[in-house]
Amino acid sequence: MEVVMRTLPSDQGGIADSLAILTRSVGIVGGATLLMLAFDIAKVEASGPDAFLSAFRATYRLAGLVSAASGALAVLGRPPASKQ
Repeated sequence: MEVVMRTLPSDQGGIADSLAILTRSVGIVGGATLLMLAFDIAKVEASGPDAFLSAFRATYRLAGLVSAASGALAVLGRPPASKQ
């Protein structure tokens, strides 16, 4: 949101807020959709009475790995802080 707010002039703050909320909403809906797809794929591959729990575990492992990888990329991809 900070990038959006810095990019637009201060008199267009409403537009910046709207863009930030839209981006957040698209991310949430997209993430939920992908997790549901991963769950369905894992559930089809599993069999037996424990299929639901197996798919649930696999889905959250995937979500954890994606979150950890995103966090690592965010930390490692930062440019070095400038000394002033």
